[in-house]
Amino acid sequence: MDAFRQHRTWKRARRLGLGQLACLGRHTVASVICAGGRQDDDWSADYRLFARDKWNADDLFIPVVR
Repeated sequence: MDAFRQHRTWKRARRLGLGQLACLGRHTVASVICAGGRQDDDWSADYRLFARDKWNADDLFIPVVR
């Protein structure tokens, strides 16, 4: 959670991360969203996480290293 400014952004990233694990086939953003069961929801915030949100990928692994 340290890598994200807002709690809702962290929740979205966590949901997409779990979808990544459950995804079969190509791991596109669209297929990861569908693997998470959100194929009928608005995807714009999920794409925005990768396109505009500011977060550091190295910060994602700080809890793992601890």
